[in-house]
Amino acid sequence: MTRWDSLPSAPTWSSVAWFRVSLSGLVYAVGLLPPAIVLYQVTGASGCRTHAGGPTLTRCVAAQLLGHAGKYVPGKAVVIVLRVGALRGVQQRPVGFATRATMSVFFETLLMMSVGGSFAGVLLWSTPLPTWVHAGAAAMAVLAAIPTLPPVMRSLLQRVAGRRLEDPLEPAATWQPNEMGWPLLFAAWFWSLLSWLCIGTSFALLITAIPIEEVNPATRIQLWLAASSAISLGMVLGFASLVPGGAGVREYVTLLVLTPVIGPTHGLLSVIAARMLFIVVEAIMAAISYGILASMNGSSAGDPRPE
Repeated sequence: MTRWDSLPSAPTWSSVAWFRVSLSGLVYAVGLLPPAIVLYQVTGASGCRTHAGGPTLTRCVAAQLLGHAGKYVPGKAVVIVLRVGALRGVQQRPVGFATRATMSVFFETLLMMSVGGSFAGVLLWSTPLPTWVHAGAAAMAVLAAIPTLPPVMRSLLQRVAGRRLEDPLEPAATWQPNEMGWPLLFAAWFWSLLSWLCIGTSFALLITAIPIEEVNPATRIQLWLAASSAISLGMVLGFASLVPGGAGVREYVTLLVLTPVIGPTHGLLSVIAARMLFIVVEAIMAAISYGILASMNGSSAGDPRPE
C-alpha cells in the first residue's frame, strides 16, 4: 500500500493556496445568485406578484439561498417547503398563492438541473473519456434540454399543479402557466447557465489550490472544461438520486470524470474539498438569508403596506 508521505508533493495545510480556496468560495457564492433571479422572474410569470405585497427580488434571493439548507434532508421536499414558506412570509396571501409559489420553485429547480445536464453533456466531449461516454453525453445534453421547452414545461407544471390543487386550503386555486413562454425560457437559460459557469470555475480554482502537482498553463482550459463538466454532472445526478445532498453520488460521478485529467489522488482530494467548501458557503448564505427574512417578516407583520 502506498504511504501518504511517499506521494510526490504531498499537500500540507501550509502548502494549500488558501487565497484560491477563498476565491473559489466567493465564486461559488456568486454562482448561487443567478437562480434567484430566475425564481423572481417566474414568480412574476406565475402570478405571485400580481397582488400588492408580492415577493420582491430581495425576498426571492433570500428564499432561494435558504432553500439550499433543505438539500441535506431526505427526499428534497424540504427545499420546496423552505422556499415557498420564505416567499409567503407572514403576510396574508391570496388564494392560490402557495400553488403558484410551489410551481415557481419547481420551475426554477427543474430548469437549473436541465441546464446543468445539457452543460455537462456538451463539455464532456472535451474530456479524455471513451467514445461511448461522449455519445451518451450528447444524448444527455439533448434529453436534458427537452423539459425546458415551454410546451413541455407547461405540461409538467400543470400535472404538478393538479396535484397541488387538491389541497383543501386552496379550493378555488387555479393556475394556467400561459406566461411560461420562450422569452422567460431564454432569460432563465441565461441565468442558469451563468450559475453553472460560476460553479465550474469555482471547482477549477479549488483544484488548483491543492498542490498535488503543478498545473501546466497549457492545460488550464482543459482543466476548467474537465472540472466544470465533472461537477455539473455530479451535482445533477446527485440531485436526481434523491440522496440527501447527493452524498456519495455527486463525489463518485465527479471523480469518475475528473480522474483521467488530474489523477485519482488529486481528484479525490478535490471532490472532498469541494463538498466541505460548498457546504460552508451554503450554510453562511442560508444563515444570512434567514436573518434578512426574519427582518422582512418582522417589518411586514407591523406594517400592512407592501414590502
